[in-house]
Amino acid sequence: MCLFRKIRVERPIISNEVLLIKKDDFVHLGDEIYLRVLASDKRGEEISKSYYYFIVNRLRQMGLLLDNAISFKAVFPFEVTSNGISLTDSIMFITDDKTLVYYNSENTVYSCESCPVTLECINGFKSVVREVKVEIRNDELDEA
Repeated sequence: MCLFRKIRVERPIISNEVLLIKKDDFVHLGDEIYLRVLASDKRGEEISKSYYYFIVNRLRQMGLLLDNAISFKAVFPFEVTSNGISLTDSIMFITDDKTLVYYNSENTVYSCESCPVTLECINGFKSVVREVKVEIRNDELDEA
């Protein structure tokens, strides 16, 4: 089961850094409003000015925005356990054509069998795989 979102980035990108952020913060980023604020510096009518700047400040605290620009290429969520730090199978990635791909593998919104965006998900993953030059383990999305 997962949550997949894909959005066009309008902000400038000033870094190709790979960031690790807390899993709870990563889950918040899956919210459509958070992703829209991250991808664009235009507030829009559907969000109040105070909430927009609250989100901008949170994104800056997480290290995702620097000034008015995006400061990462990829983001991986981590959690601290009694055994140390562990990464999840989730990712947020900005492609070379300025598309932000958000994938949270632990979200319970969809499973691949009933997902309405399977084709878009596959295309999003193919673009990430091409850019980072990795091989997938399996052609099935749940196990790739």
